[in-house]
Amino acid sequence: GRIVIAGQNISFDIDFMRRLYRLGGADYREYFSHRNLDTSTLLRFFYLTGKIPVKHSSLTAACDYYNIEIKKRHNALSDALGTAKLLQKLYTL
Repeated sequence: GRIVIAGQNISFDIDFMRRLYRLGGADYREYFSHRNLDTSTLLRFFYLTGKIPVKHSSLTAACDYYNIEIKKRHNALSDALGTAKLLQKLYTL
C-alpha cells in the first residue's frame, strides 16, 4: 500500500511534498495515500471528548502535558521526533 503521512499540522507539509513531486515529474499519489494522520486533529478530538485536558492542539502544549522534551523547537528533526513520541502517547488513549 501507499504511505500514510503522520505529523503535526501536516497539511502544509503535504502540499509542499505534492508540489515537489509535481516539479520533479512524479505523481505524489503513486507513493502516498490520500489518508493522513494529524496529531493536532487528534489532540482537539481527545480534548472535546474529555480524554485530555489540553485545550490547545499545539505541539508545545501537548509535549508539555506529556512531558515530552523537544531539544530544538522548530527544527525539522527535533519536531518530528517529538511528534512521533506524542503519537505514541495518543495511541494509548
